[in-house]
Amino acid sequence: MRRALLVVAAVFLATACQSVSSQKIQAWKTSPEGAARLVAAVKDVSVALNLRVEAASALAAAGLTDRMEEAISGLPIDERARLIPPLVPAVAVGLIAADAAAASAARDALFLLRQQATTEEATRSIDGVLFPALERDLRTDRVGGSGHSLQEILIAIGRPALPLVLKSLDDPKVPFALGVEVVQKVGDRVARQAAGGALVRRARARPPEAAPLWTALATLGGPDVIAYLGECVQAGGAAADAAAEAMVKLHREPSLLPVALRMVGNPATSSALRERMLEVAQNIGGVDAWQGLLKLVPTAPDQTAQFRLYQAALKAGGGAALRPALEALPAGAVYRPSDVREQLVKPLTTMGMDIRTGLFEALESRAPLARLVVLWTLEHSAYKTDAQFVVKLVKDNGAIKGLPGSSTVGKEAARITEFLRKLPD
Repeated sequence: MRRALLVVAAVFLATACQSVSSQKIQAWKTSPEGAARLVAAVKDVSVALNLRVEAASALAAAGLTDRMEEAISGLPIDERARLIPPLVPAVAVGLIAADAAAASAARDALFLLRQQATTEEATRSIDGVLFPALERDLRTDRVGGSGHSLQEILIAIGRPALPLVLKSLDDPKVPFALGVEVVQKVGDRVARQAAGGALVRRARARPPEAAPLWTALATLGGPDVIAYLGECVQAGGAAADAAAEAMVKLHREPSLLPVALRMVGNPATSSALRERMLEVAQNIGGVDAWQGLLKLVPTAPDQTAQFRLYQAALKAGGGAALRPALEALPAGAVYRPSDVREQLVKPLTTMGMDIRTGLFEALESRAPLARLVVLWTLEHSAYKTDAQFVVKLVKDNGAIKGLPGSSTVGKEAARITEFLRKLPD
């Protein structure tokens, strides 16, 4: 019985080997059950290797790259190592097909083979034919595909694809959006800076008009981008506002601070551009930012500009900037109560508990305006326990021009103390 079974098995294997031929593979390409037969042929290790390669390439040529992947991924590693190297040139032939769908299918197939490759040598052989095709597609903006888009393929390949992406960004004739996205997702700081530099070279050759390029510059950042944006802002003209918007999107980029402060302090800067530069400074934040903003208060053109500098300094420095910001406001100026509450107190009421220490430090300020602003802020926050601090100012004779003649810091302190003490426990 055992001998009979062995004979049957041998006959079956021989029959299986003979059941696959080039003629049959060609016929299976168009038959209803052909895909399943081609997959079976690829999986069958008893079939001659050249026929398995032919069957796999037939699946790729038919656009059935997912079935090709299914067949190969189920093979043992050593079988994949045998099958993939000779399959690569057979599939690569489709890359130069006149039919875009066929070329796209070949690209997908090579990408999937790359994912199944078991050796570095196999990967290199695939890259040797796949990467030039990917670069051609980048240059011609052929981003779609029958299975995987160019974007998906490049991101999945990751860093090995960055050189060809950066090369395409250096060519002003090549669309840049996809390349920027790939660099942003898989590139390191060096790659992002290189991509930013490439886009700056484009912009210098032909100043950008469309928003996408400005957005891309802000997305990538880097020294070249920062320098270019600063030049555009200081040069003025139509590009200044777009460059300023890009600077805002860069957020925390300390090297932008000197340019931002210079533009804020320049009387010739438009109001819209000045506002963008204030945003840049407050987004950067830190001591240099809030101190630099407060140094501009004495030369601000009007009280509205002074208030805005105060608000930007608070956003840049938080509680640490509170007392210096209040003391930077001119002591002898006239302040309307409504302006004090809206422009000076209200920003503090939105900053939460983080500024509590700064508030109590400002209560000891020599500037009556600073003490009054803190009192009105504590009144708004309405913590009963704050009465013990407020009551210390009931004898304060400090006065602010613009408030009713009989009103002093002390009288406000007395009123607010009584209000706080009446609050429920």
